[in-house]
Amino acid sequence: MTSAFISYQHKDRPVATYIAAELEQIRGVTVFIDYQKLRGGEYRVRLGKEVVKNDYFVVLVSPRSVESQEVRFEYNLALDEKPNSCIIPFLIEEIDSWAKVYPLLSLERVQLQFNSSEDPLTSRSMRRAIKRLEELMGVQDLPRDSEPRNAAELTIAEEAKSEIDSNGDQSSEQPTPPEFSDEDIDSLFESALAIQAKDPERAMFLYQLVLDIDPDYLQGRIHEFVERQRENMKPARLKKLKERIRSAKKKGNWTEVIQLAKTMIDIDPDSEYAAEQIYIAEKNSECEPIYEQAKVLRENGNEEALSVLMADIQSACPDHGDPARLLANQPIRQAFVKYVRNRYTLEEYNGAVRKLAFSNSGSMLATASSDASTKVWSVSTGDLIFDINCRASDVRALEFSPDDRYIALGSRNGHVELIDVEQQTLIASESIGPALNDIEFAAEGKILITCGGPSTLLVHKVPDIKQNEHVTLPMFDESANSAVAHDRTAYSSIRGKDNHGWYSLILRWNIRQGHLTSSLSFTSKVYGASRIDKLSLSYDGKHLASVGQQSAIWETTHGDLVCNYRKRGAGYNVKDLAFSPIDSSLIVLAGGSNGENCLHYFDLAAEKLLCSQNVHDGVVNAVAMSPDGRFIATASDDWTAKIWQL
Repeated sequence: MTSAFISYQHKDRPVATYIAAELEQIRGVTVFIDYQKLRGGEYRVRLGKEVVKNDYFVVLVSPRSVESQEVRFEYNLALDEKPNSCIIPFLIEEIDSWAKVYPLLSLERVQLQFNSSEDPLTSRSMRRAIKRLEELMGVQDLPRDSEPRNAAELTIAEEAKSEIDSNGDQSSEQPTPPEFSDEDIDSLFESALAIQAKDPERAMFLYQLVLDIDPDYLQGRIHEFVERQRENMKPARLKKLKERIRSAKKKGNWTEVIQLAKTMIDIDPDSEYAAEQIYIAEKNSECEPIYEQAKVLRENGNEEALSVLMADIQSACPDHGDPARLLANQPIRQAFVKYVRNRYTLEEYNGAVRKLAFSNSGSMLATASSDASTKVWSVSTGDLIFDINCRASDVRALEFSPDDRYIALGSRNGHVELIDVEQQTLIASESIGPALNDIEFAAEGKILITCGGPSTLLVHKVPDIKQNEHVTLPMFDESANSAVAHDRTAYSSIRGKDNHGWYSLILRWNIRQGHLTSSLSFTSKVYGASRIDKLSLSYDGKHLASVGQQSAIWETTHGDLVCNYRKRGAGYNVKDLAFSPIDSSLIVLAGGSNGENCLHYFDLAAEKLLCSQNVHDGVVNAVAMSPDGRFIATASDDWTAKIWQL
């Protein structure tokens, strides 16, 4: 249903009420009039929201409204937020000068023509004007409502229709052009000079208006002046139009995009950008019904169906609408990765950010940087919760305990440390000698597994993190690079050497009563350039991935190889990997030869790279996905971490 906002000065309320009744009762238009629906302190805020929300903005122009600051506020807001075709000035009484409302001069308007002896509400001119207003709003052919609110108002409207029909359609009469005094022309020229830097398009309109009104202005030099300004303002006008096109595209206002792009072509006939925008707008307007259906699915919470429609929209109309509005707070799925955007940039570091991890509740993000600081951030606000300087430098591993009570750190200098999240303090620090490569909570957070030293895995009790167990690996010349755990199973990657040379191997361990027992070879030995820097386990424990020279994904039930993602387009030297907890086929890769400052989205089911996204100015060192699948976090050498979402 069509909707309209009527802006007027309070002394013109009877006319505004009459026009609103005609639109509502005869054409079924939903009309917003401020005095009916607003109260007290909410007045200005609600007013602005209603201006933006309604389809059309009708401003009643009279000697009173041109002096009203409120009316000026409303139509300036409408000019910023709506296409010109949706803003309709309605001249209900002659005004001395249009200089004070010059922004409305370029718009198609409705104008009353009656003499002072006529009642404006029952005049023939009013009936013709309302008919013209209906035409501009595209509601002249809509069916009448069955039950009018006010029988007297309907009788007036019926008489108006009968009289117009009997006298023929006179809506084509053109309104009388406004007359301008010398003072008006000076005022328009000065206004153009004042707004030229801020709004070059409107300034150019005013310069042209002055030229059209008085070609002899500035002692006949106005034409030369206007041409110089037209050329001088060309870059600024094109830039402003690009900004307005981007804004219109975000809102899905494709008609406005076409209008603005055509204006760009008028300024620069060779503009490839403008031609491209017209093509995109025409193409995307075809997707509007699909987009509207997607909104329904969004409201119904049907995420699977929504992802299918968004994939179709992305394929057919890649620039359609504002996905941020439609997909806000949705989990990140394959069909949505194109719309992932930066929410917060986390700074306050004095070095590269090496590692990060989401809490299991998803409310916190912990980060560790080369400046030996560990910071904990609020995911919802991006605010720093607390910051601790630790002994651990060059942190290699960072992990929340299952209950989010502790954060464990492991560093290159052989320190393992434990932070109490609630107390925001470091409660334990232990030097274990060899450089730590990875750290993992297991057995419901009762133990901590550390890897790094030659031929050993270490198991620590929580919270004192004293070494509880020394686990010897199968071969003497081996070292553990990484470990992950799920329920009562742990996995560790091994780097070793035998008579055939260097190899990598993944072991699977059973966890019983806080101990690692019965190790089995999860994979066969892989020789050559096969180093595994990190293991990553899916949230459900069904898939295991390796990061490093060996870039593979296995299913954990039988140890079957699913794919080698490096050979499927993901590139070499990927730094980190995160599984989606919501979309079982979506994997997010950090860095690598396809773009070291990028994220790469990989489809596990189809075994193909979906797309890449530039996310940092430096190398991306780590990536993580929140447990609810709504957020991605990245850490980089550019001294920042970032939180991403739809």
